[in-house]
Amino acid sequence: MIQNVRVKGIVSAGIGRGESFFRMDWVSSGIKELLGFDPYPGTLNLKIDEKDFAMLNELLQEGLTLKSPSSEFCTAILLRATIKGVQCAAIFPEKSVWVHRNTLEIIAPFRLKGKLSIEEGSEIEVDIKRRFVPQAVIFDMDGTLVDSFPLFSRLVEKFLKERSIPCTSSSLREAINENENFWEVLLPEEEGVKEKVIKEAEEFFRFHLHSCDVFPQAKDVIQKIRERGIKTALIGTDWDLKTTTSLFKKAGIEIGSFFDYTFTDLPYHERRKSLKESLIGAFSALSASPYRTVYVGDRVLDIRTGKELGLVTVGVLTGVGEREELYEAGADHVIGDLEELVERIDETC
Repeated sequence: MIQNVRVKGIVSAGIGRGESFFRMDWVSSGIKELLGFDPYPGTLNLKIDEKDFAMLNELLQEGLTLKSPSSEFCTAILLRATIKGVQCAAIFPEKSVWVHRNTLEIIAPFRLKGKLSIEEGSEIEVDIKRRFVPQAVIFDMDGTLVDSFPLFSRLVEKFLKERSIPCTSSSLREAINENENFWEVLLPEEEGVKEKVIKEAEEFFRFHLHSCDVFPQAKDVIQKIRERGIKTALIGTDWDLKTTTSLFKKAGIEIGSFFDYTFTDLPYHERRKSLKESLIGAFSALSASPYRTVYVGDRVLDIRTGKELGLVTVGVLTGVGEREELYEAGADHVIGDLEELVERIDETC
């Protein structure tokens, strides 16, 4: 799978040790063999956020190894990158010889400060293109694996329009797209109304969940992902396990065989779990790194929450989100339907 990781940093001064290192034959020839260019004898140093530095260190096992010819010198890991479209790489020496923390050292065929007119103290962006095999794929339920929007529309007809509370299809989509509890947005603050409507609507929703359909591509897509040795999880915070099991069985999907982890939140727990808590629970239960976990969802909320946790996010256009707004929310990929997901997972260039 491909992910373009963008990191922002502030240009800072180095300590001047790079020149002698990069002038060593094994270093310059090794970098040319791995990256295709002779390195300028020095690095561009960027102070980056501690969280970004930790994330990049998680990605080092995907990098290229610059091997030392003897124990006198350390090895280093290279991550291919670009700055303003210019080919470069981030270099990470062995941790035992780190001089800087939270500093990204960039190498290139030339002095980047001069080539790109970069000054000390400037903020610049580095794009790192990673290629990896996911450890896990987490699926959202509504709008991703299950076509449930018609049921949400029925809820509006029954509980809003009957009370003369205005709500269009587009305002419903917008409310679902960006909020964990869309009723909080759609219902007036009139005393006693919101609580009563939410309670009745949730009962109606639970009773009619069986009327929803699993998208026809779901079974084949999940099977193909599992055949690649990738774990799968299902999250449905508005669903109960009994109805979920029955609905998926109707589509030929046995929950226990198709998913390594399933989270449903109905009947409601004492305190309803947030999407963020549910996702943490899923990748933790699968023993998967968040940086190697793919989350597939149809909402802006799905993408934003996934990115906050460091997940690789895929927006799917079978629910409420639109392509442009999903990308704006930070989606790494946006696909038209589930069938495209396997193609994205198999991408290597």
